[in-house]
Amino acid sequence: MTNESHKLLYECLSGVSFGWENLVDRLLPQVTKVVEFCMVESGHSPENSTLKQRLVHEIFQRLQESDFRLLRDFDGTSELSTYISVISQRVARDLLTEELSSRQS
Repeated sequence: MTNESHKLLYECLSGVSFGWENLVDRLLPQVTKVVEFCMVESGHSPENSTLKQRLVHEIFQRLQESDFRLLRDFDGTSELSTYISVISQRVARDLLTEELSSRQS
């Protein structure tokens, strides 16, 4: 894990002022790219900004849940960016699958 990623993660988990905001600023472009990829993969237009924003928001909500449990579970054996990409893909795919199922019902 890079020193910058370690610092951002530490500040967020330690409750340093603006720690979460700084982490979100750093991760937002990456999470957005993953969401756009998943949208295309599932047949949605990445230009659908409402859906894209909802998916990105939900990913960050999940990262905050249970006192940042997913971030606390990160063991540092990979890059933080890889870990966040995997989480983002899982959440986005799950939500897109749920949306497709609800439309078909």
